[in-house]
Amino acid sequence: MGTLRSGALLAVLVILALAVKAAAVQSAEKPTSMYIFSNQTLLNATVHLKTCKGENVIQAPLQPPTILLKGINFSREFSCFPNFTCIVEYPLPGNYSLEVRWLNRVIYAGTVDLNASGSQIHINTRTAYVGFFVRTAERRDLRDQSVELYIEPYRLIARSGQIVLLPFGVIKYRVQFAWVQDIVLAVSGESTVGCDTGAIEVRLPLLSRLTFVLQALGGVPATGINGSAELFFNGTRIASADLLRSNIIDLTYAPLGRYTIKVYLSGRLSSELYVDVTEKNNTYTVMLPVASIVKLKVLDARGEMVSDETLVAQLTDPLGRLFSERLTSGAIVLNSMPLGRYELEIFSEKLGRAIGRSSFEVQGSDSTIFREVSVSIARVRVSVQAEGSSTLPERSKVTVKSLGVLLLSRYLDSPRESVTGDLGYLPLGAIVQIEYSYDTFSYSVELSAGGGVLALRVPIYDIAVKFVDLDGQPVSGCTATLSSPYLNYAADLSGWMLEIKHVPLSDLLISVKCSNVEVARSKVSASELKTGNITVTVNVKALEITVKNLLGKPVSGAKVLVRVSSPSGVVNLTSTTGDDGVAVLYRVPLPPSS
Repeated sequence: MGTLRSGALLAVLVILALAVKAAAVQSAEKPTSMYIFSNQTLLNATVHLKTCKGENVIQAPLQPPTILLKGINFSREFSCFPNFTCIVEYPLPGNYSLEVRWLNRVIYAGTVDLNASGSQIHINTRTAYVGFFVRTAERRDLRDQSVELYIEPYRLIARSGQIVLLPFGVIKYRVQFAWVQDIVLAVSGESTVGCDTGAIEVRLPLLSRLTFVLQALGGVPATGINGSAELFFNGTRIASADLLRSNIIDLTYAPLGRYTIKVYLSGRLSSELYVDVTEKNNTYTVMLPVASIVKLKVLDARGEMVSDETLVAQLTDPLGRLFSERLTSGAIVLNSMPLGRYELEIFSEKLGRAIGRSSFEVQGSDSTIFREVSVSIARVRVSVQAEGSSTLPERSKVTVKSLGVLLLSRYLDSPRESVTGDLGYLPLGAIVQIEYSYDTFSYSVELSAGGGVLALRVPIYDIAVKFVDLDGQPVSGCTATLSSPYLNYAADLSGWMLEIKHVPLSDLLISVKCSNVEVARSKVSASELKTGNITVTVNVKALEITVKNLLGKPVSGAKVLVRVSSPSGVVNLTSTTGDDGVAVLYRVPLPPSS
């Protein structure tokens, strides 16, 4: 080896001094001995450290390696350059043991033959270029995602997709993915680096894209529902959808695990749904427990559809929302309604109160749910007729009340067959008061509302009174008087029958006067009056008086006088005999006491 120039010698001495200083620092735990022979020129060699596959190193991460060179009575540590090139110095040619350490690991240990100064030595170390790839659950790359590598006690930050020079052995890693709202996904692990490692894949438990498709029952898109859906992960609100406009919730780089979807209708929490997201699928169809249309058919106690514009259905849904609708058609149609228990109350504007309630469940899986709801109410009609007459008399009045409310009032200004009316709907079993009046007669009943027609038969009768004398012949020329608490009637008899209409049921007193002498007084019971046919026998008789002379022969033209005494006075009846001597007196009143 030739003599070094002064500049070169100075450079070597500087490098040597730096190497000595570095060796002193880095080998504090294991100090090395060094023997320098006085007035001896040191030899040098350049060591090129390569990967296990002989690849050049451009830049060593963290720190360059160090070389410990040992020979006979010689030991020295050298620091290398970041490109894994090392200049070593030794006193004499020969075989030296060489140990290379990097990041606290031995990446080479062996013997090298150092002969001539300035020699170039190439060594394949226990290092390899390894690519780190952070990927989603479906193996899509997360470019520029940072990876923390731990080679005790060193920590190296790399990027996904970056190729990093690493020593052989176990490498620990940690990946932290910052999502939304301070949600951090962390994955830790370890991998053994060898010459054939090539790449290390770290898969994060997340999907590059996650889509929730919200549907109403029956698979109908939830778009148009007056509500919203909020998406939660680990209790943190992540996203939301205004269902009036969209039924899609789209996320990018969303973690696997359980998601909670809270559904709000009109701002009120309707339901909570849970979706377990796995790597097998990135699109999830979520069926909301909401029916697009709920059709309710309201039935009364008889199973008939309720239809009355004076009735208002007040419906409370499971969320406590109140809906009101007139029962003009008997049906209630509601949009975007939740499943669950509903409360129905029927309000009558006519009565000014609620008349029926029902509690029922709305369940199903179709977009349109039909439900029949029975309410304990009944449609009531009334019919008022005379029991024993074809008509109700003029001046009749009918009133109907229930629950303290006047529901019907009719006054007849002419006879009618009946009075009918629709009272509308009443609570099943409600008491209905029907009152009838005619002059001084009144009649009332209380009936229970059970649906259909409530019939009142007023005890008013048409009667026929037959007046006969003691001979069974019709009476004429007399006056009959009929009286009861509700009737005062007088008529001149002129034939067999006296017909009277609209007689209220009661006991009836009949009196007959002939020639101002009471010849009949009869009390007719109510049960007899109901038959409609009454026969009164009048104490009137035709008398034949024969007038003869002393010889027993008929006297013609004789005037006959018959005097009848009664409490009301004396009646004189006269007649004249005929050629046969017979005088006939018709309608001779015989008082009942005679």
